[in-house]
Amino acid sequence: MAWLLLLLPYLTPVLLVGYAYSSFSLSLIHYPRANEVLYDALVLLKLVPVAVLVLHLYPSPVSPEALHCHRILQVARGIPARLLSSLKFRLRASAGANCVAFALVFLFAFGEFEMASLLGTGSWTVKLFDAQAGGLLLGESLYLALLPVALEAALLGAVLGVLYRGRRSGALPGHLRAASGRGARAAVWGYLGLAAGALTVLPAFLVLRGTFEGLRVLTENFVLARDIGASVLFALGASVCAYLGAGWFAGRIVSGRRARTALLWTFLLCVPGLLGALLLSLLVLSVFQLPGLHAAYDTPVPLLGALVLLIFPFALVLRILLHSQRPGEALHLAGMLKEAPAPSSRRNARRLVWEMKSSRLFLVAFLLFCWAYFDMTASSLLSPSNMTPVLVRLYNLMHYGQMAVLSAMVCAAFLVPLVFLCIAWAMRGLLARLYLHG
Repeated sequence: MAWLLLLLPYLTPVLLVGYAYSSFSLSLIHYPRANEVLYDALVLLKLVPVAVLVLHLYPSPVSPEALHCHRILQVARGIPARLLSSLKFRLRASAGANCVAFALVFLFAFGEFEMASLLGTGSWTVKLFDAQAGGLLLGESLYLALLPVALEAALLGAVLGVLYRGRRSGALPGHLRAASGRGARAAVWGYLGLAAGALTVLPAFLVLRGTFEGLRVLTENFVLARDIGASVLFALGASVCAYLGAGWFAGRIVSGRRARTALLWTFLLCVPGLLGALLLSLLVLSVFQLPGLHAAYDTPVPLLGALVLLIFPFALVLRILLHSQRPGEALHLAGMLKEAPAPSSRRNARRLVWEMKSSRLFLVAFLLFCWAYFDMTASSLLSPSNMTPVLVRLYNLMHYGQMAVLSAMVCAAFLVPLVFLCIAWAMRGLLARLYLHG
């Protein structure tokens, strides 16, 4: 339940959040600072799950036994010296994880466009979009974006350097310190409820109020089936390509086989994704208008390629974190159970492997799928004429106001990732079995 409440704000589409809060943001038009605070708060609540996920996946260089030994050594020291030593020890042990978590959250927040556009904030991405819509040439737009993209590239390079240096520092997933005491646990559950309520429950209530009234009409004529199918195909193709490609590079970076060459190539492949959805889509659009590639212009190839490049940098970081978790004794012993004669022991082996390994792989793949599925900017610019993604269709319909049928359409489209999650969760035994026999 805690993981579900934590991930809900990240999995809630930006379109739903921005559309729900756009009216309130419009009332703050004369109070730009208050509008900025609203935008910052929404982005903060949405990106906390990213930081928690990184801290959860980052391999810990310090085992629980080492932490216990350190606490024993501090017993004879005074309270100030004990606190200072414990703080220094924990900072050194978790410096890599904190740096990577901070960098990923910064990259997400710095390049955010869709919510900033819907809430009317003065983000550099919004100003660049306005300039492009006003007739600015693509070359001039790329020149204007040179400084922020260089900043993002420098930060991503630093993250890859941290991951490269710490790729063999630990074999176990990160151990997050559990909240101790009733007050701390109440604060954690209070935050989870606040975040899920502000970014999921309240927007869903405001936008989907007429869902039940429109469900009858929608079931009689499910006009979104083709659009949802297009979005699912694009999201599956992009997430699978990014997941497998990032895993291939991550395996070479972590294993040490030509690691520096692989690191250089991955950095170069990450740069297009740092341009943001708008500039990357315009660049891909111009590339496929060239004489040699014009035949593929009105096909799924441009959008599929743009989505892969867009999610590749973050897929790479998450796959490096997963590859850095080298199989430990517990996972090895769980794998040995697959040879046990008793069927119950083999079932336990699959369950243990799922909890220790496969669930993390599945979580990363699911997040990449959601990101590609809920993309709106690239889908609006690059989708072929005969395959309109569902979010593009819904965004166009939202300009005509809130209607019962539209609310039902939004509900149906946004439930698709949850349906896929339930199907994949029911097949988790198969995923663990594939890992055991791999």
